[in-house]
Amino acid sequence: MMIRFLAALTLVAGFLVAGGGTAHACSCASREPAERMRDADVVLTATATAVRVDEPMLNGGRVTATLRADRVYKGPERDEFEVVTRAQGPACGYAFTEGTRYLVFAREGDEGLTTSLCSGNEVLAPGAGPTAVAAGAAPRATQPSEPVFPVALAVLTAAATVAVLTWTLTRKHGQ
Repeated sequence: MMIRFLAALTLVAGFLVAGGGTAHACSCASREPAERMRDADVVLTATATAVRVDEPMLNGGRVTATLRADRVYKGPERDEFEVVTRAQGPACGYAFTEGTRYLVFAREGDEGLTTSLCSGNEVLAPGAGPTAVAAGAAPRATQPSEPVFPVALAVLTAAATVAVLTWTLTRKHGQ
């Protein structure tokens, strides 16, 4: 009985390790920097100064990011831009964070300037100089890594399984 329980526990731990990635409903085709530049109406490097939710999360929601431009590569020369995106990643929304610097590719549409996960936006290192956008040489900040919780849980589960199995076998042979 105990062996079956331990086998099931080990199987669950294996699924946690194998399935530890992030799930996304949004699927984007990989595009070269020159394609992203060509398809965008506005391309700029900017820092997000404000991020607000305009619509509730239902049906993807809507978020507006106010961006203070430090360089405009394509589009009108302005100091500030408002860019709209969906509020959720599965709806292809881009997660802007106030105070973070970005390379943004946006299109002009019914809602004004819009962008998404598929636009090719990138987080930039603070204070980095101009980027070679068309050549794809934009300096990148380090991206957050995948969460370690599933792996840590699997390791702890495996350790507990070994400990319980060892205890059970020692107890059986000790009698």
